[in-house]
Amino acid sequence: MDNTEKLTYAYPAVFTLKSEDSITFGFPDLGVEGIPIKAADLPKAFDIAAEVLGKWINECFILEKPLPEPTTLENLNLTPDQKGLWIEIVEA
Repeated sequence: MDNTEKLTYAYPAVFTLKSEDSITFGFPDLGVEGIPIKAADLPKAFDIAAEVLGKWINECFILEKPLPEPTTLENLNLTPDQKGLWIEIVEA
């Protein structure tokens, strides 16, 4: 049994309803915004966001860039058409 502790990374994602069939999302703390998702794909949106977050964090490690501190959901400046959600990934 493996007892090594896995690292967890979490950042708030902002999902924005653009139209009845179009949604975008981004990670304000990471400077990632406007990634489009079809509304029909909303059930997959969290997986897509987690994949984007994982790739961004991996790039930071490769480029030896520090990870920014995540903003709390309560401190996000959201418009009425936006929803902030916490996206968490665990090191494989």
